[in-house]
Amino acid sequence: MTLYSLLKLIHGGVLHKDQRYLNLLLQNKFYIIPTVNVDGLTYIEQHYRSTGEVVAKRKNMHFPKGSEKCNKTTGGVDLNRNYGFSFGKGAKSK
Repeated sequence: MTLYSLLKLIHGGVLHKDQRYLNLLLQNKFYIIPTVNVDGLTYIEQHYRSTGEVVAKRKNMHFPKGSEKCNKTTGGVDLNRNYGFSFGKGAKSK
């Protein structure tokens, strides 16, 4: 969605010379911040809308095999911490 919005803005203003988009581009600064954890963010937004409380949810909503749903607070994969420490150092190349 982030990239779609960015492309729509640029195409509208630069390619098609639509004055609405040109005005937006000329009169504002845009900071584009894509999110990696889309399903976790969706859960946080839905929880906030229904309860008014912000939940700390850094893991995605992936559930383990054999389970029908993810534990809302602790389940999922931590997208920021799933890489090996040495990033392949010592791995033999073929």
